[in-house]
Amino acid sequence: MNIYFRILRYSPDLVSRLIKFFIFSTLGVLFSATYLGLLMPMLEVLFDNNTDVTIPALPDFAFTFDFVKGYFRHHFIRIIVEHGRMDALMFVCTSIVGSVFLANLFRYAERMTASRIKVDVVTAVLGRGVGIGEASVSGRARVAHSSLDINDFNEGEILKGSSDPDKDYMEKIHPEKMRLSLEYVRTRSMLVDIKVILQTVVAIFR
Repeated sequence: MNIYFRILRYSPDLVSRLIKFFIFSTLGVLFSATYLGLLMPMLEVLFDNNTDVTIPALPDFAFTFDFVKGYFRHHFIRIIVEHGRMDALMFVCTSIVGSVFLANLFRYAERMTASRIKVDVVTAVLGRGVGIGEASVSGRARVAHSSLDINDFNEGEILKGSSDPDKDYMEKIHPEKMRLSLEYVRTRSMLVDIKVILQTVVAIFR
């Protein structure tokens, strides 16, 4: 176990990043459990034909699962009584979509935090002396140029008419792909990921 702690010491701001990692992980699990728990109310709306429904009282506040369940059930049944089952179903579906979105968002943040720790450790162990902070500063200055390469990169045109495609691939294309991969790891953020996705879509339909 000690060897793992020795390796992790190469990552700057390790404590704060680990705290963020566990917070994001916990929130991701909570919202995942939330949308799974919302399936039962949705099934009740779809298959329970009981018309004699009374609104339960709001439970007293407490940091317990029973309070959350009672609070949701109060508002859920109130919507059924006051607005009908269709609006109640819309309420549950909206809650499920929101929970799924938040669960995936926190999972993404968790993976982002872990990847930054990994990059710092790897670069430090390899002796490059470049942490994620320094790499991000230098990398962001070049990110506009690097991201444009996604649309300007055409393997077919480069290898067209080549007498030795394998050799030309390893000499002309592979190094550029490795450069782009390293640039992405060093400058990775949500905005960069969205930008890469959009540019990939443009490159496909161009």
